[in-house]
Amino acid sequence: MSETTSSLESFIARLPKVELHLHLEGSVRPETLLELSRDKGWLRRQMSNWVSERGRDFYRYGSFDNFLKAFGVVSLLLENPDDYALATTRLAEELARQNVRYAEVTLAVGVVLWKKQSVEAVFEAVAAAAEAQARLGVRLNWIFDAIRHFGANHAREVLAWAIRYRSRGVVAFGIGGDEARGPAGLFAGSYR
Repeated sequence: MSETTSSLESFIARLPKVELHLHLEGSVRPETLLELSRDKGWLRRQMSNWVSERGRDFYRYGSFDNFLKAFGVVSLLLENPDDYALATTRLAEELARQNVRYAEVTLAVGVVLWKKQSVEAVFEAVAAAAEAQARLGVRLNWIFDAIRHFGANHAREVLAWAIRYRSRGVVAFGIGGDEARGPAGLFAGSYR
């Protein structure tokens, strides 16, 4: 590496940064996958083998469908509020390492509802973890994401949660997922 390249990389590393498109579930690194599977018996062994064999390839997708499958694996490992808090803590640590000072993190509230988990308990856990990590100099705000292929009523339910927590750092509402099964026109009312 040349001295110029090294100097430029050092300069970029020191710059304060903002991250505006980041999914909590999509930010989970292989090491955190192992942490999340620690108390899940057979899954721990499977994840350990999978992470060591596939490593970073887990995060390379040839299609949106492949991304959704990987996203699904991570989402299923987030079984309780403590798991979400761990993912938030590890994300804040990584952002601090990169000198990110502010991030808007998408939280798949639609998936939380689909898994029949408590949105309130999950949000309280991620918010508490984010506040605890603020000592690192990283401020996290939230985007609540509905799953478009679950339909308009599902999106309205996620929107209601986003409105409820607006004063607690929820800065936006979005829709994600399969656009073919959930075209944008279905959500015009929610966005109005």
